[in-house]
Amino acid sequence: MVIKDKLETIVLTGASSFIGMHLANQLAQKYNVVATISKDPAEEIRIERIKLLKQSGVKIINLDITHAAEVVSVAREFRPSFWFNHAGWVKDYASSNYDSNYADQVHLNSLPDLFKTLKEIGTKGFIGTGSSMEYSDSENPHREDEVCSPTTAYGASKLRQTQLSLELGKKYNLNTAIIRVFIPYGELDSPSKMLPGLLRSLEKGEKFPLSPGLQVRSFIAVEKLIAIYLKIKEEISKNKVRFEIYNGAYDPELSLKQFILNQVNQRLLNTTLLDFDALPLRKTEVLFSFADTHKVRKLLEE
Repeated sequence: MVIKDKLETIVLTGASSFIGMHLANQLAQKYNVVATISKDPAEEIRIERIKLLKQSGVKIINLDITHAAEVVSVAREFRPSFWFNHAGWVKDYASSNYDSNYADQVHLNSLPDLFKTLKEIGTKGFIGTGSSMEYSDSENPHREDEVCSPTTAYGASKLRQTQLSLELGKKYNLNTAIIRVFIPYGELDSPSKMLPGLLRSLEKGEKFPLSPGLQVRSFIAVEKLIAIYLKIKEEISKNKVRFEIYNGAYDPELSLKQFILNQVNQRLLNTTLLDFDALPLRKTEVLFSFADTHKVRKLLEE
C-alpha cells in the first residue's frame, strides 16, 4: 500500500522517541514513511514530535509490537522495502526495577514472525536500534566484535534482541544491521534529561549542580547519528552490508565535564554557573563507556 507518490515505503517503529522522530522526519524527505507508536502520547514533548512528523507527511499508526500478529499485519499491508526496528522498552532502564520480562516481550516477541513475513513480501533490509549498554563494563573503547556481558537488565534484553535479529536475518537471508547507540543529543530531546535542563537553568542565570563530570562517554549529535542510519540503508540496498553491528558514535570520547563545557561555550552561556563537584558520582556509575569508531567512520567515508 502506497500512502503517497514516492518510490519506497519504509516502516519505522518507536516514532515518538527522540531518535525515532528525527529518523522518521529525515526518511520522509525521500520515502513514503509509516511510523508506529504504541499509544497516543501524553507527554508534551512526544505530542510535539508526532505533530512535526504529521506535518512532514509521515503516516502515524498505533501498533503493539508485543503482538506478533499485529506486526505481521502491518508488514503485509504496507509491504515496506525497509523495516526500521527502533521501538524499545526503556522505562527505568538503569534501575533494578527494570521490567526485563516485559522488555523481552517488546524486544523479541514479534521478530521471528516479522522476519519470515518481510522475506515473503520482498523487503530489502532490516535496521535495528541497539544500545551501548549491551557491552560489558570496560575502560577500553567498545568494538562491535567484542564478546558482550552487559551488567544491566536493559542491556541484556537489548543484547538478546541484537542476537536474535542477526540470527533471523541470516536464516531468511534478509540483510540486517544493528546500530548500538551511545549518547545522542540535539533538538527535541526529552526536557527531563540533563543537558536540556542544564541549558534552561543557565539561560535563566541559575546555577546548575553537577558531579565532577569524570565519566568518559561517546556523545553524538542526533543529526550525525541519523546520517549513520541513512548510510547503512544505502549500503544494504547495494548489498554491501549483510549482517552487521555498527556503533552509533562518531566523535572522539570526552569526559562529561568537557562535553558540558563545549555545549555551554557554543551557546555563549555563563560557565561559572556550572557547579561541578556539587553532587557526588553515583556509586553505580560506570566511569568509562565509549566507542571504537573505526568501523562506522570507514562506512561513512566510503
